[in-house]
Amino acid sequence: VVLIDILTGNILAISSRPNFDPSNINPYLNDANQPLFNRALGAYTPGSIFKIVTAAAALESGVSPDLVFECPGYVDFDGTRINCWNHERGGHGFINMVQAFAQSCNSYFIKLGLEIGRDTILDMANKFGFGHLTGLNRQNINEPSGMVPSTIGPAHPAETGNISIGQGPLLVSPVQAANMTAAIANGGILNQVSLVDSIVNDEGDKIRNIKNSGWSRVISKETAAALQGMMLLTVQAGTGNMANVRGYGGSAGKTGSAETGWKIDDREILHAWFSGYFPVDTPKYSLCVFIEDGKSGSSSAAPVFAEIAAKLMDAGF
Repeated sequence: VVLIDILTGNILAISSRPNFDPSNINPYLNDANQPLFNRALGAYTPGSIFKIVTAAAALESGVSPDLVFECPGYVDFDGTRINCWNHERGGHGFINMVQAFAQSCNSYFIKLGLEIGRDTILDMANKFGFGHLTGLNRQNINEPSGMVPSTIGPAHPAETGNISIGQGPLLVSPVQAANMTAAIANGGILNQVSLVDSIVNDEGDKIRNIKNSGWSRVISKETAAALQGMMLLTVQAGTGNMANVRGYGGSAGKTGSAETGWKIDDREILHAWFSGYFPVDTPKYSLCVFIEDGKSGSSSAAPVFAEIAAKLMDAGF
């Protein structure tokens, strides 16, 4: 879990489970669940939260959110089929970008990605800070840069299709995901994140300021507003409805259920994501919830988001 102040980029909370007792780490060294590994600073396949990037790239390229594609439940690439999550029901039919985002339609976003091209999507991913260190390394905090593939060489359609829905050679950390949704809530401004403000001596006097600062505009205000609307609809009437914090100003965000390619007892491991912000009208916090092998962002990560958001608001934050 990563909680970021939208206006400043300050990381207000960062948590990883399972936990451990720092006064006695020996029992945890060989624990199969790796409690000593900080999952908030790991890098993982993003799955459908990456559709935020694809939508942003399309909107910045002038694609209308009213653009319609048909979802028959799958897209075929020379014998390779990529299914939409509801392929057994025959797909979503004809659907526009706003509807496809809220319903996390793979077929739509694959076709959208093919429309705008791999390089346009990857350029946007880089603008959001994916594939780059966030700056926590300057505060002596080890962090991964994640992975965004190179734009060198031609793109195979199946590669572009996979990237469009957050699969393939992509790795993102929960910190990076939280900062992406913070930028959208902040009108398109991406702040540098900061976990440590300063170093003080025994008397509490500040001896060195190590807070990261700086920002960049990554998308226009208009694109940010359009994405905010899509993320709100996702929570109100889409795959993220279990992240809704009714009575607390509402929330907005995007679910993700990322295929890893790994299996345990013939069961595929799926990572669960929900990254969003709250309250909706006056956004204060961006919150990313990632659950290793959580199976579904909608049913696993979204409820955790709602519980944390509600408790924060109850406490008066």
